[in-house]
Amino acid sequence: MRGQVRMLGALQVAIEDRPVKIASPRERVVFAGLAIRAGETASHDQLCRALWGEDWSRKRDGAYRPAVSRLRKTLGTDGLVVRESFGYRLDIDPGDVDLLVMGQSHHHGFFQYLGRSSTQKAVEEIKCVMMIVPTR
Repeated sequence: MRGQVRMLGALQVAIEDRPVKIASPRERVVFAGLAIRAGETASHDQLCRALWGEDWSRKRDGAYRPAVSRLRKTLGTDGLVVRESFGYRLDIDPGDVDLLVMGQSHHHGFFQYLGRSSTQKAVEEIKCVMMIVPTR
């Protein structure tokens, strides 16, 4: 599946050259949580933390699933958001996500830091990067 995801600046998504608008804030968070792990499975815990931060409770464990269902409908493509045994995977190439390309080519150490930090620290760092990168 060919996709194009721009996360630096305003979120922009295109699937097979078709622009897709993800309007719901909860769907956007779930999509971002999947996109930063493009091609890899985002666990239930990771998706819950993306939505509710470090203080999420196990009671909310399945509460993100309606957002995933709506996201699948919004994307309009079967097989793009794949259910795995312990989470979901966005089936696109990591090279199609600008944030990951930037991380690989220019800021490898920055993303190594994000991998070791808490979700909240990662979110704050990404917000800082998004503020300095111009949008189109």
